Amino acid sequence: MTSVNTYANNITEACISAARLVVPYTCSRQQSRRIPGWSEQVQPAREKSLFCHRMWADCGRAHSGYVADCMRRTRAAYHYCLRNVRKNEEQIVRKRIANAMSGNGGQNFWAEIKHIRSHAAVVNRSVD
Repeated sequence: MTSVNTYANNITEACISAARLVVPYTCSRQQSRRIPGWSEQVQPAREKSLFCHRMWADCGRAHSGYVADCMRRTRAAYHYCLRNVRKNEEQIVRKRIANAMSGNGGQNFWAEIKHIRSHAAVVNRSVD
């Protein structure tokens, strides 16, 4: 009975490894490190934070004063936006899909589905 199980496991492993090489797939959102809502909510806060940080560095990296407070405030706002977007990731995706379905005849819907599935799919040009 053990040899039958070993034989079945070897066949299963061969099928899985062949499928990994041939069948297109995408990585999960955690692996791709894509964050839904980044460009709408987080990116503006990040750019403002980087601007204030550069200004703070140009002013001599003071520990107190208006420029240091501005740098700390904008950095905190950026990190708050990032935490908020990561926490509400599912809701952002659902809202995008709902908005895409309600308008423009479904064309935006498929674009949103493509964003969800990632763009890392590999397509084979030949099939045996």
